[in-house]
Amino acid sequence: MLLEKAYGFQDDNERTPNGIETKYGLASIGKMFTAISIMQLIEKNEISLNQLIGEILPNYPNKDVREKVTIKNLLNHTSGLGDFFTKKYFEQPEGSIKKLKDYLPFFVNDSLAFEPGERFSYSNGGYIVLGLIIEKVSNEKYQDYVEKKYFETIRYECYKQLIKFSWWWKFNCIRLA
Repeated sequence: MLLEKAYGFQDDNERTPNGIETKYGLASIGKMFTAISIMQLIEKNEISLNQLIGEILPNYPNKDVREKVTIKNLLNHTSGLGDFFTKKYFEQPEGSIKKLKDYLPFFVNDSLAFEPGERFSYSNGGYIVLGLIIEKVSNEKYQDYVEKKYFETIRYECYKQLIKFSWWWKFNCIRLA
């Protein structure tokens, strides 16, 4: 290795310097991995864009979502599903959210904000449901599926940790020779 150095701050307010081991939250960048994974499952004819959620997740607790929302609606934020970033979510003890299904209580019983396909509204909850679809169809945990499909493929070793404020995870990746 010719140079190994970190620059900048991991926390601008506290002026905490970055280190070569600093982990960064990916936040909504994780949606890219989710969308690509869904499209690959479609390409393999395991699911389809116009498939209703209930056909894949027959026990999904919200009847309207089961019977009206398609994968396409979830992907393009036209499902009518809302968000899970509520006061109740932020009051959760750190470490209490360990799996995708742990997010469901924060939005699963909410009514659809509009009929699916009627309009656009950014939906983190919709991408939780897409993650659950990936788990169901692949028979793997979402995080394991993404790590295997993308990070192992490009020969990166990544140490992941689920963090409280994002169902996407923080990665510390090392390029393998």
